[in-house]
Amino acid sequence: MDATPHILRTGNHGLAMEFRRAVQDLEASLRRFGLAWALARHDIASRYRGSMLGPFWITLSMGVVVAGTGTLYSQLFRLDPATLLPYVAVGLVTWTFLASSINEGCESFTSAASILRQSSMPFFVFVWRTILRNLLTLAHHLLIIAVVLFFAGKGVGNVGVSLLGLLALILIATPAGMIAAVLSARFRDVPQVIQAVVQFMMFMTPIFWMSSQVGRHHYFLTWNPFYYMIDAVRSPLLGMPLDGRTWGVLTFLILATWVIAMATLTRTRRRIVHYL
Repeated sequence: MDATPHILRTGNHGLAMEFRRAVQDLEASLRRFGLAWALARHDIASRYRGSMLGPFWITLSMGVVVAGTGTLYSQLFRLDPATLLPYVAVGLVTWTFLASSINEGCESFTSAASILRQSSMPFFVFVWRTILRNLLTLAHHLLIIAVVLFFAGKGVGNVGVSLLGLLALILIATPAGMIAAVLSARFRDVPQVIQAVVQFMMFMTPIFWMSSQVGRHHYFLTWNPFYYMIDAVRSPLLGMPLDGRTWGVLTFLILATWVIAMATLTRTRRRIVHYL
């Protein structure tokens, strides 16, 4: 007798109903944002438990990478280290947030499989958990930017516009993380594919080299969405002019990724737990 109501609740009621439930999942996750924040902090604490420097170990290693690559590439490209080092520092810190949000987003559901099987938690909570965890790491990496700007004798540009660019990145990384999480739960080889693509795009994006070296209308930049995402944060912070296409491309990316993410969740929401 109890099986029929259960089947009716979990059955497919059409795309319109499934879309409303996907939207309700997003709304419920925002109401439980504090839980996502607590989980993110717990992830950081557990990852570095027993370590003397904690997450600052990553900051220290990234600082060495920035100093080494910035100095090397400034010699190879015959650029002033005081110009290239801040460029590399902001670019690499921003890229690390993006790449980690996407790569770790692949595991948002699989790493929380036991919780999802035993509760009705909103799926977006675990996506927010990944984003917030990487924002905490980003906050530690800001120390690198401050140190590099100080020693390079550079002032800070328009922080407000740079923060707006970071907000745009979060609005892109969140739905991208949802898409990656669903695909990775369904197909377990997707994380390896995504990681390979992200690693390849790192060298196609002006992080260790300057966009002015190839011209802003070069196809490496024109068709590279990561270029615009990095540009939205880096250029204002360093007092450099933004590419005129940046905000238009970011607006398109925000809309496109959210549409795809909600469509993906609409189609797969009832089956995600079974994928796990």
